[in-house]
Amino acid sequence: MTPSRQTVVQAPKSNLMFVNVTRPDEIKDRKTQRKIHRHVMKPIGLTRRKKPRNQKIQLHIESESPEGKPLPLNTTSDVTVVASKSDKNDRETLTLYLQQNTPPDSSKGNTPSPWNADHGVHYSHTSARAHRIIDFLKSGNAPTCQLLRELGFTLAIIDDAAMHVALACLSIQKGRSRKRTVQESDTSLEHYNTSVTIVNQQIQNISSTVGDAIIGIIIGLASYDLCLHNFDRWSVHMAGLQKLIEMRGGIEKISSRYLQTALIWSDLIGSMSLDSPRRFSLPGSVVISFQTDSTSLVLDRLIYTLQGRFPDQADVCTILGSLASLQEMATGKSKEEWTEDSNLNQALHAITEDILSLPRYAIPDEVDASSTELTIRESIRLASMLFLTEPAMFYMGHGNGNRVTPIHRGRLPNLLRSLAADWTDLEELELWVLVICALTEVDEERDWAVSQIIGRMQTRGLDWDGVLVELRQITWMDTIWSEDTDELRAKIELTRHVLGIVELQG
Repeated sequence: MTPSRQTVVQAPKSNLMFVNVTRPDEIKDRKTQRKIHRHVMKPIGLTRRKKPRNQKIQLHIESESPEGKPLPLNTTSDVTVVASKSDKNDRETLTLYLQQNTPPDSSKGNTPSPWNADHGVHYSHTSARAHRIIDFLKSGNAPTCQLLRELGFTLAIIDDAAMHVALACLSIQKGRSRKRTVQESDTSLEHYNTSVTIVNQQIQNISSTVGDAIIGIIIGLASYDLCLHNFDRWSVHMAGLQKLIEMRGGIEKISSRYLQTALIWSDLIGSMSLDSPRRFSLPGSVVISFQTDSTSLVLDRLIYTLQGRFPDQADVCTILGSLASLQEMATGKSKEEWTEDSNLNQALHAITEDILSLPRYAIPDEVDASSTELTIRESIRLASMLFLTEPAMFYMGHGNGNRVTPIHRGRLPNLLRSLAADWTDLEELELWVLVICALTEVDEERDWAVSQIIGRMQTRGLDWDGVLVELRQITWMDTIWSEDTDELRAKIELTRHVLGIVELQG
């Protein structure tokens, strides 16, 4: 074993200068002040103007064993991020070095756990670029969610391809600070292509199964495309992941539980964006049980009516019952308790997967019993999926708003405007769908949904509190939808006030 080279750093030579002051008044003398300023302030100014030769960030990762006990000292790592200039355009890039006391076993392909999961990260003085990387990791306004930022940051410590994915995401975040929409720039595309090239080389050089690290990097690439709504590239990455994971023996064979979660969530959000069946399901060991007594009397009546009118749509009735069970599990929990409740997390996964697995039907142009049945069915199915996008985004730690609902804008209003939509004896369910429509639409479509809600309120003699009571009789999540609901309430009250003024004037 080659002994490590120790570098002895000599203390800098001091160049002291003494200023003699015999009386206190001499300290105010202009010559004395000039001498002090020349000796003290000049080196400080030079130090500030001089760029450090090596800008570093020291990360001390303190891991813990599954039992919660600290691991031996030789597993603690120091990560150094060095800012350098490497390409022909003289652009600054990041090079990440992992310095470990014990060389990692690359054959195992283990992925380090995210910093919030199993260890704490403490860092000292950083360069401007390193500060931006840290800010991107913690930012609530980033284009990618917290879950995937943590995964990308963790992998970037040990892999160049993951580093370029992180820099690509950082680049589109910087562009977004000037524009409201997320757009791909030349810099982000360059980092993206570099990462893809490195991953392809890594896959070609692997003789056995693909390790967790490469799977995590491809998840990062897919998530980058997801935030850009580039679903063609996202689909290519997910198809590749599906093949690689099948070669591994299924998602259960991924050793990192965190990596499993990131994969499932990325697949979930992408599938909700495309309104298509999912590629990856919860591991087979996870069993979700829903309470059968969680439905209200109102929902029981609505389900009974649906089954009587449309006997072939029992799957939608099952979804409504599952949503009521999810509401029962979420009632009384704060947002912090939401994130810590694994049963609630798994239930959300399972119900969303069931909704995405439902068949889609084309609605005929003729207004008849068949078109009425399919219109109501599709309205309930689409509203149920849109309703779950908000808790899904919340679980992923996405602080930049709901990124799924804008893709589907206009679909639900078109269904509700259909002449075939006959909600007789299903008025509470229609109101629930209309509220979800108003929460997820903008501009003219939202104004239309608000006007429809106001009309139903006037017909049935409901105020807003009465509307909320009916929503909770079906399914509602006050904790997750609270801000959007308050905004909708204010808009409805303002619109009703304006309509009242118009009626008085007429």
